[in-house]
Amino acid sequence: MLRAGCAFVSYCGPFNQEFRDYIVTKKLTADLKKKDVPCSPSLDVISLLVDVSETSDWALAGLPGDPLSIQNGIVVTRSSRYPLLIDPQGQAIKWIRQHEAERLPNFGVTALNNPRIKDQLEFAMAEGKALVVSGVEEALDPMLDAVLNKQWIQKGKSKYINLMDKLCEFQETFALYLITRLPNPHFSPEDQAKCVVVDFTVTQCGSFNGPPYAIDATRLHLLMKWVVPFSISSLWKTSGPSRRVRATAFMKMASSRPHRRDGRRCEAAPPRRRLHDRQRVNSLATASVRRRSRKRASRNNY
Repeated sequence: MLRAGCAFVSYCGPFNQEFRDYIVTKKLTADLKKKDVPCSPSLDVISLLVDVSETSDWALAGLPGDPLSIQNGIVVTRSSRYPLLIDPQGQAIKWIRQHEAERLPNFGVTALNNPRIKDQLEFAMAEGKALVVSGVEEALDPMLDAVLNKQWIQKGKSKYINLMDKLCEFQETFALYLITRLPNPHFSPEDQAKCVVVDFTVTQCGSFNGPPYAIDATRLHLLMKWVVPFSISSLWKTSGPSRRVRATAFMKMASSRPHRRDGRRCEAAPPRRRLHDRQRVNSLATASVRRRSRKRASRNNY
């Protein structure tokens, strides 16, 4: 069982939820049974590698409670290598800032193109702080090679790292988080071997608590619950240009509709929103028809 947990932390970080489940159920479990290692029929890496109290702390820090996010938290906290987080929606950096709030330096989150990145890295290593570096592209800075490979030098009771021809003091409590906002980055095999890549991209299997996906899901929920039953009938009763005008107005309202982050709160939306949404669709459609009528009239007069 411990072997399967180590394999999951080492290799499953860059993959999505579907492929992770495939690796655990089809590969790891089958390999354990082939080698006559006792294991449960359905191997659960979450219950194997983390307890409920720790996941509760992660939830308080802003990490969603879906299996994908918890697995990402396991890979980040259990791996011996420094994590490289793929975070297009900003969910990972929000959780890291809350999770490492007590160990963050005074300057907070830095960027890889910051001209003072060397001084900030040297300070964080000497003080044992957690350094969060954002703005990582597809190629890592060679300055970080010695840090990522943990090439420290033991001198007495202290440890040092050669950082650009300068020996910098290194504390074992130091933590480094590299974050990229690229949705589909292509890192070289050398860079992937230096750190553990974790994909925090929110998908349909993710939680409703993630900032960007939660907004889209909540908006869709509101549309399906309150707007569609009262506007779709009037939308399809018309034909020709009027139908297209109403469809355009409907999509415009869908893109600008106020939303809530908590999906469960949408269940308690007041019934008067139905009339409000229907009136909004009709008003937008009427305004579009009037604008087109004025344009046609101006063209004919001209």
